Amino acid sequence: MAVAFQPISTNDALTKGATGGGMGLVQTDDQAQPIAGTISYIISTNALGQSPLTVDGAPNTNSHHWVIYQSGSASSQATGGVYDTGVAVPSATQTTGNLTYTFDVKYEADTKQLVTNILDTNGNSVKTFTQTIKPEQMGKNYVLGVTASTAASKAAYNVTINSYAYVPADAKLNITSNQPSVGQSGINGTPGQVIAFYQSGTAAPTTDTNNNPVSVAYEVPTVQGYTLASPQFVTLTAGGENNVNLIYTGNPVTTTVTIPSNQGDQTVTNVTGHVGDTINVTVPSLTGYTADKDAVAATINPNGTITVNTPKTQTGDAGYVTYTGDPVTATVTIPSNKGNQTVTNVSGKVGDTVQVSVPTINGYTADKASVAATVNTDGSIVVNVPKAQTGDAGYVTYTGDPVTATVTIPSNQGNQTVAGVTGKVGDTVNVSVPTINGYTADKSTVAATVNADNTITVNDPKASSGDAGYVTYTVISSQPDNNQPNNQPGGSTGTNPSNPTTPATTTDANDDTVTPVTTNDSNDGSTTLTDTTDSTNGTKPSAITTGSSNATAIPEAETQSTNQGSSQSQNSSQSTTEQHSAVVPLSTTNQPQMTKSSNSIATPGQSTMTQKETVQNNSGQLPQTNEQSDQAKATGLLGLIMISLLSLFGLRRKQTDDK
Repeated sequence: MAVAFQPISTNDALTKGATGGGMGLVQTDDQAQPIAGTISYIISTNALGQSPLTVDGAPNTNSHHWVIYQSGSASSQATGGVYDTGVAVPSATQTTGNLTYTFDVKYEADTKQLVTNILDTNGNSVKTFTQTIKPEQMGKNYVLGVTASTAASKAAYNVTINSYAYVPADAKLNITSNQPSVGQSGINGTPGQVIAFYQSGTAAPTTDTNNNPVSVAYEVPTVQGYTLASPQFVTLTAGGENNVNLIYTGNPVTTTVTIPSNQGDQTVTNVTGHVGDTINVTVPSLTGYTADKDAVAATINPNGTITVNTPKTQTGDAGYVTYTGDPVTATVTIPSNKGNQTVTNVSGKVGDTVQVSVPTINGYTADKASVAATVNTDGSIVVNVPKAQTGDAGYVTYTGDPVTATVTIPSNQGNQTVAGVTGKVGDTVNVSVPTINGYTADKSTVAATVNADNTITVNDPKASSGDAGYVTYTVISSQPDNNQPNNQPGGSTGTNPSNPTTPATTTDANDDTVTPVTTNDSNDGSTTLTDTTDSTNGTKPSAITTGSSNATAIPEAETQSTNQGSSQSQNSSQSTTEQHSAVVPLSTTNQPQMTKSSNSIATPGQSTMTQKETVQNNSGQLPQTNEQSDQAKATGLLGLIMISLLSLFGLRRKQTDDK
């Protein structure tokens, strides 16, 4: 018979036990391997010489007596020796008898020793078997079985279990850890066991740090981002609390950290640490800005990231950085249709948008009062785009203010003025050149600029004939039409005589022809000169009248010659001085312009020439505007006196000749 402890199920114990010398033990598992950890105690007559076959590996020589021995799942292999009871097996002469033995089995957890004492009927220990329980035997479920086989012994077996009791191990294990999912408490253990804990994926330890054999080793739970720092050991003791602390270490991490800020997310690369740690991440510097903190706290996460700790959503939060722009003072350039305009001493903070007042330009109106500009990190302040053309928010269009003014045009006939010319400041306008009676201008218009001071001035060059801004008047070859108005369009102030008329020719009592000549100056003053020539070629005094503008009519002497030849010729010659009219209207320069009329009477052998021509003043040049020299006045007065005397002389001579 056998009393055995086997780590098998009850079903296997009942269905797989070996017969005969197998003593009812389950000898192999499903892979035909011995059932490791089996502890059995066998009482046998060894009737077939198989129980046991060997003792501690040597052949069994004892026979024909009842024996008691210890074995594993192989009942034929005794271990720890054999106890010979001395009782002979049944025979023809001895057919009855009995054997009574007590098996006292105790396990010492502290020493891991299983001690079995075999006691006789007197209670004396006749054999002791000691076995060390191996780690692989611990923590498993065992079946206690009692089996018997008569075989050739023809014996009947009765087994009585006097008592069977478990002594509580009274060894409790508490597992703590720095990872909350790992800790456990109140675990019952076997005193004396050496328990080992190790990281999954590594080799299970076989001894503790004191070189004691490990009873059982457990893989610790896997925790993301963490590794058990080193294998942990605990030896269970009876009657108290046993504690083990499983310390996990965060795995190393190197990654990029994103820090939220009012200037957008700022990134910091190559930040290092271990999972679970809280570290300080240095705040990046931004050119032109000052941060409100030097560093922010961040946590290294099991997934290998490092994130800034909350709160971190707005200014003032521990994990949020607020950058303040440094103060800047700079000159701003504003593009415009009048060229770049500069504004000095514009102030702001980097990153701000400031409004820059548009400079004023005399004579112009801007299309906006200010433009938006950004204060940059490089210390400049730049107008915002778009700013390329009229209508753009950053582009200023100046419009010239309206101006109405009188324009003075330089000419060889003096300055000509044109009133009522209009335009906008900055514009170039074409000003019509005034007309002057008897003259032709070399251009019809001149270009002029509308100025910010509300004047309009002719453009350079304008100093001499041929210049674009200078007008040259040329005398017309024939006398201008006296009926042509002199008032010019545009308010010109030409001073040629206007609307001169010639009265009808009459005769006096002596049948002398009287042809009065009347001229009006530009100020509507009149000068009338009467030249009378009678039929006998005598000359009557001419009337001289000066109008309100001081235009002067100067009589002119005329000489008539009669040539007498030899007695053989019928031709005769005589000389007669006659007075003719000289109409001297004021020119556009307010100086005399002389028109002389010469009359001659033809006699036989006498030639007559009538001329009417326009002559210049004594200088031989056209007079200038608003000039009237004292010399010209004196010369005119002297000529008037001389002509008057000659007239008297001629009159007396004519009267004498008549007699």
